[in-house]
Amino acid sequence: MLTAGILWCLILSAVGILTNLRHQSRFRRTTLQKSFLLSAVLVSLFCWLQCCLDVWLQFPLKTFEVPRTLTLLCPGCTSRIFGFPHPSGFAIEPQFMGNLLLAPTLYSFYLFLTLKPSAPAKTRRRLALLSTFLLTTLFLVFSRGAIYSFFLGFLFLCFALRSKTPLPRFRLARASVLVLVSLVLCLSAQVVFAHDKTPRSAACTLSTSLAQLSLDVINFDCRTPAAKYRYELQQQGADISAASAAEANHPQDSSEPVYSGYVAVSTNTRLNLNRAAFESATASPTSFLFGYGLGSAGLTLSRQGKTASTMEIVQNEYFSLLLETGLLGLLLLLLSVVLLASLLKASPFSSDKLFFLSVLLAFAFSLNFFSGLPNALHLYLFPVLLLVSFRTQTGHKPKS
Repeated sequence: MLTAGILWCLILSAVGILTNLRHQSRFRRTTLQKSFLLSAVLVSLFCWLQCCLDVWLQFPLKTFEVPRTLTLLCPGCTSRIFGFPHPSGFAIEPQFMGNLLLAPTLYSFYLFLTLKPSAPAKTRRRLALLSTFLLTTLFLVFSRGAIYSFFLGFLFLCFALRSKTPLPRFRLARASVLVLVSLVLCLSAQVVFAHDKTPRSAACTLSTSLAQLSLDVINFDCRTPAAKYRYELQQQGADISAASAAEANHPQDSSEPVYSGYVAVSTNTRLNLNRAAFESATASPTSFLFGYGLGSAGLTLSRQGKTASTMEIVQNEYFSLLLETGLLGLLLLLLSVVLLASLLKASPFSSDKLFFLSVLLAFAFSLNFFSGLPNALHLYLFPVLLLVSFRTQTGHKPKS
């Protein structure tokens, strides 16, 4: 019932957008823009509220605790895990919340980059604050896949605008400064959250955060011997999410967080699942060409002894498609990319097109870090908005 309800909401939203546009002589871009950015701000505020409830109300005040079920934080999102919370918003997990913030964050930077020189200083400051706030929240969600995808989309947007439009260099420099400021603000917030919850120093908190984000490239380890020993024991586990959930529901007596450094098992589990999916997909010519069938990834890997549960997913949509639909499915996906490229080529050039391309690139890259398209709600309405954008660039009404 829940799945059907979500699908009907998506269908009604898509049909509603196109129906309203058909009966309007002019595309109300500002209305969609304001509602789009306002919803992103409201969701971001809720993410910060989740962190505040977890840090300052859930554990320290025994007389007025806020249960995790009311904060809507996932079991592995509380400050018991890394020392600071990483909010999940209204999504199931932080990675989906991060992906939901990708498009509005990139859009706010797009508006900042394409401001006219005659724009009032108040408008520039407002867009700068909006971009910084949304990106800081995206960093705070702490989904590496979403963060990497943002950087890819942001770099593409900057270089594309620079090469196709008269974009001044100082505007690019200011946007880059906003990205750096957002990262510093997020790290500062994590230090504040961790300091209020654990006896760890700011250096240890920064080490944990930067080690995770950089895949252990940046790591100034400052753990105690006991914490290092516990970490080694944890690294022998098979599933970080299960361990995180267990620790969150049954926290230790110590105020030390569960993880105090780079959690290699989080990355290695995904890489091992990718390897297992590729091995299963190429096991025979039939499986390589046609796959094992839609939705069969978990069952196939479990039957072949590569995973312990039939509910396991590949955590990479491209390897998942190869396993389930074979080479034929990937070729059909490539065909859709070719059709989209022809649509882009046929439509007149505009800076809006570059923004949509940057979001498409970010979304496509984010699929390397999770699978299961029913979870990727942020992808479903994007083709509709893409169509609306192309149809309105020439001033024509969208056709049914």
